[in-house]
Amino acid sequence: LEFRRGSSDLLKKAFIPCTPLGSLLLLKDNVDDLSGKNAVVVGRSNIVGKPMSQLLIEESCTVTVVHSKTKNVEAICSQADVVVVAAGRPEMVNGDWLKDGSVVIDVGINRVPVTKEDGKVKIIFHPLAKDAKHPKANVFTVKLAKADVEKIKKAF
Repeated sequence: LEFRRGSSDLLKKAFIPCTPLGSLLLLKDNVDDLSGKNAVVVGRSNIVGKPMSQLLIEESCTVTVVHSKTKNVEAICSQADVVVVAAGRPEMVNGDWLKDGSVVIDVGINRVPVTKEDGKVKIIFHPLAKDAKHPKANVFTVKLAKADVEKIKKAF
């Protein structure tokens, strides 16, 4: 993966987790120019949220990181051109939070109980609320396939 002149030396030598890297590659394939875009990363984990925010900063995005304790998440997301949801909490983002034309990368995988009686769980592959199908937003669910892994390997 090439970084611009002035990139952090740390990033050039760092291990980049596959989910943020795959998300960045997906963004670069679907957004003409990330430079100057307002990006919101929902989640602050060391595996996805923090590396994703750093990768977006390296692409010259203005990045805001929000999480479950952030006040007015709705207002922050409604201003974003790019939203990466990796909250570790199912159905945290609602469709009416999204700006027209925004790009949403959904990387969440969560276990939720099916019923309290049987104690079983199901795995859902997205944290967006059921009403999050915003008609004017572009929503992508990241599931890294073998082809994505090969693309990531070629980037190095």
